[in-house]
Amino acid sequence: MSRIGIVTGLAAEAAWARRAAGPAALVVCAGGDAARAAARLLEAGAGALLSFGMAGGLDPSLPSGRLVIGDCVIAGGRRVAADAAWRERVAAEPRLGPRVVAALAGSDRPVLSVAAKRALFAATGAAAVDMESHAVAAAAAAAGVPFLALRTIADAAGRAVPAAALAGLDAEGRVRAGAVLAELLRAPGLIPAVAALALDAARARAALRRAVALGPDFRAFT
Repeated sequence: MSRIGIVTGLAAEAAWARRAAGPAALVVCAGGDAARAAARLLEAGAGALLSFGMAGGLDPSLPSGRLVIGDCVIAGGRRVAADAAWRERVAAEPRLGPRVVAALAGSDRPVLSVAAKRALFAATGAAAVDMESHAVAAAAAAAGVPFLALRTIADAAGRAVPAAALAGLDAEGRVRAGAVLAELLRAPGLIPAVAALALDAARARAALRRAVALGPDFRAFT
């Protein structure tokens, strides 16, 4: 059977995926270039692609920490469906905790403001947005291999993301706390917003770790 290839946006997400999937899976942190990451996985022999990690909420009814199993990914007017059998198998996993099967939106840029989230939700109806799933979905469709996205909501639809919170993210998908702290020292008024965002992200990380520890069979295509 084919090996599964997993694309994440953050180095920490890649580490969780490696622990869950074991040596049978191929895992790459996109570091801002999900298309290249997906291509690398396909070249390495991946026969199925999974987009895995956190996302920004768009649907105002969904709280931070909610797991979203992508029914499809919408970006640039294009809709790429997830593999139905894979999606249904994951959605039926009883130990995942609260989850929703819904569309995801893809964006090449961070969606930071509540107004931008509201506009994207109105345009797509997607539950959440991330910066990797649309590129991974497009690569899977072009290669004719199964695709799935598994994302947890970090910042809910009503939560704006201060640019300072992204200051510590480097090209390798690692978070440098010192860089964020430097931004907050320059603009201390942002501290409450960044602290609230950190709590949201903690809930998302907990849900993601639960998903990899108890949830879907990452070896489904191995």
